Amino acid sequence: MFTATIIQKMKQNNISVDSEKTKKHLMQTWKAASNQEQETILDLAGIARSTVHRSYRSGGISAKLAIAMGQTLDVDPFYLTGASDAPGTFALESVTLFLQTHKYEPLIPEWKKAERRQHQNASSVIPEDTNLPNPDVLAGITEEDMIILMRSLIIKAKADTHYAQQLLKLKHLLIS
Repeated sequence: MFTATIIQKMKQNNISVDSEKTKKHLMQTWKAASNQEQETILDLAGIARSTVHRSYRSGGISAKLAIAMGQTLDVDPFYLTGASDAPGTFALESVTLFLQTHKYEPLIPEWKKAERRQHQNASSVIPEDTNLPNPDVLAGITEEDMIILMRSLIIKAKADTHYAQQLLKLKHLLIS
C-alpha cells in the first residue's frame, strides 16, 4: 500500500498517454467514487479537489494522482493515463511496471516495505483480547451470510475511515 509520504514524492507533471481517454476515464472514475474515497485520494496525493477537476477537463494526469486514485478505487493506473482501455485492478505487476515506466523505480523498495508492514498489520486484524464466536457458530455461517457481512462492511467503509481500513486489511488477507 502506498502511503501519502511515498505518493507525495512523485511529481505533479502530466504523464497522460492519450488526453481524450484520460479525460473520459478520470471523470468516470472520479464521479463514481464516494465522497470519502475522494477525500482519501486528495489526502494521499496531497492535492486540492480543483486539481482533479482541472485534470479531467484538460486530460492531463500526474503519477501521484494516478497512484492515489488507482490504489483507493482499485483501478489500474495505466487506465487512468489512457494507456489502457480496461479499468483492471491495482495489481502488483501493473503498478510495478507503472512505476518503472514513469521513472519511479527508487520508490519500489519503499512501497514493498510498506506492503510488508501492511500484511503484518493485517494478520493482527483481530485483537488478542477479542472473544471469538464458538467454532460451531463460525462453521454454520453460509456463503450467503459471508456475502451479506461483506456488503455490510463495504457500506460501513463508505461512511467511516476505521471500517475503510478494516475493509482494506480484509481485502489484503483475501488476496494474499
